[in-house]
Amino acid sequence: MNESSSSIPTIKFSQYELRARLLPGVLVILPFAMLCYVVAKESQIIFPSVSALLLFLAPILSENVRLKGLDAQEKLWKKWSGNPACYAVAQILDTKGTDSENYLVKHLETLLDIVFPKSDHKENSQELERMSEYVVTELVRQTKDAKRYPKLFRENMAYGLQRNLYAIRYWGIISNVICSLLLVAYEYLTNSERLRSLNQLWFLVELVYLLFLCFWLFSPTELKVKKNADLYVVRLLEATRDIPLTKNGNN
Repeated sequence: MNESSSSIPTIKFSQYELRARLLPGVLVILPFAMLCYVVAKESQIIFPSVSALLLFLAPILSENVRLKGLDAQEKLWKKWSGNPACYAVAQILDTKGTDSENYLVKHLETLLDIVFPKSDHKENSQELERMSEYVVTELVRQTKDAKRYPKLFRENMAYGLQRNLYAIRYWGIISNVICSLLLVAYEYLTNSERLRSLNQLWFLVELVYLLFLCFWLFSPTELKVKKNADLYVVRLLEATRDIPLTKNGNN
């Protein structure tokens, strides 16, 4: 749409940003939006104003989720002894492996225009680490096209989503507990009879809070993040075979 055809400002997010960054953040602030709706459901000003404010804060929210995710990733990688992709590539380069792995090594040599030393890399772990990091960096750079590598892109989004949910799980728990308590206090102070009779809207919102709380307590786990990380590595190595064999991988 041409900018001159509309005076309404728009915020554009990529598919990855929407799924892996904004969605986890929205799940965190959704309890506050629900609380505002219950408290000011008859107001024509408060609820729209809060909605507009949340929309305005969307880019900030997305960026903070990204930073928390990267911080969690760094800690997890230390716990896992490094980047899972680098570890997988290092294992392939450091062993004779299967015929499939040997083919992959030769394919990488042709693709990246390099020759991997035939000596035992275990004697020089730093060299092996640098080599695997270079290989992974190049593979990620050359497989960024979501249309050409849709499976890899979807797996990358899945990993990013699980990583970020795991990183902000405490935000989600705290936001649901706070909003649930505030809603109880509001209903009790404004109309105790409604609370005792379990007002339908109040009961429904509290039930949603409970479901969200269970989600944050049990769904985002390190095991899920590791599983998605390993699946991403598999897709990355699969996509490697589809990269055009031109010098340095340039298309």
